[in-house]
Amino acid sequence: MRQWNCVERNEIASLLNRGLTAAQIAVRYEGRTRASIIGLVNRDESLRRIGFKHTMDWSHKVAEDYQERRAAAETRRRQGLAIFRKRGMPEWALGIVADVCDRHGVCPSDVAGSTRFRPLVQARSEAMYLVKSKKPSLSNSQIARWFGRDNTTALHSMARYQERTGAPKLVGYDIDTKRLRQAAKQS
Repeated sequence: MRQWNCVERNEIASLLNRGLTAAQIAVRYEGRTRASIIGLVNRDESLRRIGFKHTMDWSHKVAEDYQERRAAAETRRRQGLAIFRKRGMPEWALGIVADVCDRHGVCPSDVAGSTRFRPLVQARSEAMYLVKSKKPSLSNSQIARWFGRDNTTALHSMARYQERTGAPKLVGYDIDTKRLRQAAKQS
């Protein structure tokens, strides 16, 4: 049986002494595999052996909460892809959006929404660019409609992705020229 080092014992003791609820502990262990959650039960046994009075009777609650959170995340994912379908996006483009969202660890409903949180913006830009690269003949305004943006925003987003990653140019939108024009307007 594995021996817990001092740091691990202190972490567990800290959790127990702070009296965290099962939900708070579940959030702390979110993203663990089923095997590692089951490993929490083994930690409980180990803690009992080394003399902790309080035990982790919440381990079954952690597993249940983890399953509930995974189900909720999958529901949000389906709802996000449904938003894109409602906007008329074809299945081949939905596949690209889903892959990009998985790679960036974001939800499609957030990518479809108006959030400007940097990881979401980067995922949205990449998805727009990859959709355009798959079908270059597709109009930019159509891509903008699918993503709930205006034409200029979609062009700027794809150009930013090209600039950031060094990807081949698909759109003739020049960010540097736009920045110079904005600076001239402000002065």
